[in-house]
Amino acid sequence: MMQLIGDKIRTLRRKRGLSQEQLGAMVGFSQSKISKIENGDWDSLSDLRLIAKALEVPIEELVREEAESSDVK
Repeated sequence: MMQLIGDKIRTLRRKRGLSQEQLGAMVGFSQSKISKIENGDWDSLSDLRLIAKALEVPIEELVREEAESSDVK
């Protein structure tokens, strides 16, 4: 799940035309920290809240798991 969140952050960041450095500047993180988060290396929900706010999405969009195809009827 941690990697999935990172993938969502990367996708949203790219859709907004932001570099890792630009997103980092928006939330007070280094480019390397944004890279680590996108690669699934995060440990703070408050970090995700800051990123979600900067990307203008509810945090639930980052942490919600997609329905498994076997769950869909």
